Amino acid sequence: MKAHEKANFLTLAGHVKNIVKDNGLAWRQKYELIFSGDVSKPLIALGEKMGGLTWVDPGTTYEEDVKAFASAVEEMAEAVRKIPHIPRMLDSIHQECGDDPPEGWCRWKDLAPILSRAFGPKRHEDWWNWVKNPTCKYINVRIDMRTGVCRLEDGDGNHITVEQLAKQEGGEYASSLS
Repeated sequence: MKAHEKANFLTLAGHVKNIVKDNGLAWRQKYELIFSGDVSKPLIALGEKMGGLTWVDPGTTYEEDVKAFASAVEEMAEAVRKIPHIPRMLDSIHQECGDDPPEGWCRWKDLAPILSRAFGPKRHEDWWNWVKNPTCKYINVRIDMRTGVCRLEDGDGNHITVEQLAKQEGGEYASSLS
């Protein structure tokens, strides 16, 4: 689920919650507002991107129908809230470590552009491909949250540099492609 879809889903879920809580509306009015094309259809469509928004429609009263749908929407909203937004998480890491990181470590500000280019929302799929750099199919990133310095290891636990991570077939480096 993309960031804007996540935001749209949560906004609509909040709208459903507010409608249900509105004591000034009868259950039929709540039903008509929620099951209008403006609320339930986009929620269901966005829910499909997470495996489907499902609920049991009791088909008994407006109140039961609204409560069943609202419960399913809130359950999915809780799951959507748990989806990390990687670029935002990465941006929040302290990025200052001075000019010289310790031996075998790199600065976060040198690593972040590579990760963003490879995995961020504006990623260059034609640029990053582990087949072009099989040593880095699996990597471990250890970040000192106090200083923002990082240590990179390949999947076998061997130390690698930012340049080795960025290297792609043909000797290209991320820093030269920015």
